[in-house]
Amino acid sequence: MPVRLSELPAATLPLDGSELLALVQSGGTCAAAVSAVANSGLAYEVGTWTPTLYGSGTAGAPTYASNKGRYVLIGSVVYISFWVQLSTKGGLAGHVRMDGLPFTVKAAIEARSGVNLGLTGNHNLAAGTVGIGSLGMNNTTNVYFYRQTLTSGSYGLQDTEIDDDFTVYGSGFYEVA
Repeated sequence: MPVRLSELPAATLPLDGSELLALVQSGGTCAAAVSAVANSGLAYEVGTWTPTLYGSGTAGAPTYASNKGRYVLIGSVVYISFWVQLSTKGGLAGHVRMDGLPFTVKAAIEARSGVNLGLTGNHNLAAGTVGIGSLGMNNTTNVYFYRQTLTSGSYGLQDTEIDDDFTVYGSGFYEVA
C-alpha cells in the first residue's frame, strides 16, 4: 500500500522511481513529489518551448498571434501544454503539423502518444468530421494533426481545412528518446 512522504522514516530517503510513483498515487503533495524527484536522481526539469506549425508539402512561414508552450520532464516522460494561434498561414501547404517539442519522441511504436487537443477553432472541416486528433511522431520533435470522421477513419489535416487565424490548445505526455 502506498504511503505518504511524511510517513516515511528519514532513512528511506532519497526515493527511487517506484517509490515516487507510490508517493504520487497516494496523494502526496506536489512539493513533496518534486522534492522526492530531486532526491531520487531522476531527471526533473520545467521549462518553456515554442510550438510552430508547418505544412508537409511546403513548410511556409506562418505568423502567430501566439505560440507558447510549457513542459515538465520527470525521468524519461515529459508533460507538455501549448497554445498556438495563427495570424496567417504564410503559405504552408499539405498536412498541418507542429514542430518544436522540447524533447525528441522515443523511437518506438509503443512510445508514441496522442496529444490531447482541448480546443481548436477557425477551421473548415468537411461534413462528417467529428474532430481533430494529433500524435507525437517517433524520433522527431513533431506532432501530426489528423481529421477524424465517423465513416472513413483518420486523415492528415490539410492546410485548406484551417483558416489564417487557426487556433489550437493542447496538452499531453510522451516518452523521450
